[in-house]
Amino acid sequence: MKPFNNRYRNYLLVIGFCIVAWGCSRAVIPITDANKASIPVITINGFPDGGSIEKNNQTDNATINADFGMGISISGSAKDIGGMLNFSVNIVKNGITVFNVVSSSAPDMNGKVPDQLTILGTNNSGGIGNTPMKFIMDQVTDVIVSATNYGGKARTFTLHYIPVAASLRGKNITQTVTLVKDNLLNIFTASFPTFQSNGTLVALNGGPRDVYLLKPTNRIPFNCIDPAATIRLQAFGNLFPSDYRQLFGMEHPSLPLDLKACALGPLANSEQVTLQLTYKLN
Repeated sequence: MKPFNNRYRNYLLVIGFCIVAWGCSRAVIPITDANKASIPVITINGFPDGGSIEKNNQTDNATINADFGMGISISGSAKDIGGMLNFSVNIVKNGITVFNVVSSSAPDMNGKVPDQLTILGTNNSGGIGNTPMKFIMDQVTDVIVSATNYGGKARTFTLHYIPVAASLRGKNITQTVTLVKDNLLNIFTASFPTFQSNGTLVALNGGPRDVYLLKPTNRIPFNCIDPAATIRLQAFGNLFPSDYRQLFGMEHPSLPLDLKACALGPLANSEQVTLQLTYKLN
């Protein structure tokens, strides 16, 4: 007997996981009344190969960090007690479709349909097959999934897989952040990070001058003359846990962050201010 090659072994592992996680499809009488139909549940799994991904088994929109250069094989299922009509997985990298697989059903001779459609691989012609839907994490890759049941209810979401160097994940990284002046609103603003990735703020420290950070508000113009609307970050100073809660709603907020500061006092005529930000990538 010939030994399994690695590709086939990995595919069997994916199948084994799917059976455990999703169970088997059942034949049901389709629910065609839109008023009685529910929204399908889609579950997508990214099977890692040669690296680590941030999270798995997704059922909604998500951004997911993954080690640069690793492989990821996508599989998934769509389920509804009223019967599944179709389920599709579209994998796009740099605007180019890498895989596009559609699974659909039709009533059998008893008028029943499957309550679950599963896509484990592709036949490379748009249908399900034995070839894993595997891509390499060398650039941002979108996995767009959609499912419709017999009641016409649909569910669609997108997973953004982001390549991140393994050496950078889980470590404190400190860098200078520049807030640029918005002359119309008379405040300084910055969004961090400028790249797409998941992570957590560890610390926000002052630059060479005092900065008055604005607390979240829907009020425009911003009330920079109200001391209660701002938090003072002293030059080369640091914030306290209570400050983070007031600014971001939690002590260790998730990235990305929107930073706003008032153009007050010595900063009024400046075009930008700088801060030191320490963060950790998931």
